[in-house]
Amino acid sequence: MSLDGHEKRASLKKKAIEDAAFQLLNEGGIKDLKVRDIAKKAGTSPASIYNYYGSKEKLIVESMRNFYEGEYQKFIQLVNNEDDFIHQLHTSFLQKPKNTNMFKKEILEEILKENSELNGMVREYQQLIAPLFLQWIEKGRSQGYIKKDIPNDLIVMYYQLMSHSFEQLYQRIPEEQAGEETYKRLIEMFFYGFINDHS
Repeated sequence: MSLDGHEKRASLKKKAIEDAAFQLLNEGGIKDLKVRDIAKKAGTSPASIYNYYGSKEKLIVESMRNFYEGEYQKFIQLVNNEDDFIHQLHTSFLQKPKNTNMFKKEILEEILKENSELNGMVREYQQLIAPLFLQWIEKGRSQGYIKKDIPNDLIVMYYQLMSHSFEQLYQRIPEEQAGEETYKRLIEMFFYGFINDHS
């Protein structure tokens, strides 16, 4: 096997490990996270995990880094491409999220208390993402979709409030089709309200 092939296999294996770690971490928190459970979910061995990362703590850091890097790249795309704001809203936000791209607030708070290395990284990415979110809001405002009299800080506050509520709500919605429709209708109300426009 060529070196490139070996590197590709290793990269795919590490991604599977990091995705599994993130999902299990988001389900049970840092204290209940076991390397053997990660290995089972990723279809590999605990020895391979220690070989790649050295420790569970280092694996958690890499898993979290991938999560925030994904969020960062998402907002770069939202700001920089030429798609219509409403199209971006529907494709990026009006969809039921997968387990791998929604992080529970209480789990994050627990992780930051347990791992000092993550604190700096999380703050760094938050500082990178926050201005991109505001640029995206201004993009929507310039296209006429966002009311001009609503300041950005209130929009951010509203988004954070509703995002936290949806974190909890998502865990309660069943996976069957009725749940999908329920989620879709609720998140549309989040962005558009529930009052008919009679003007």
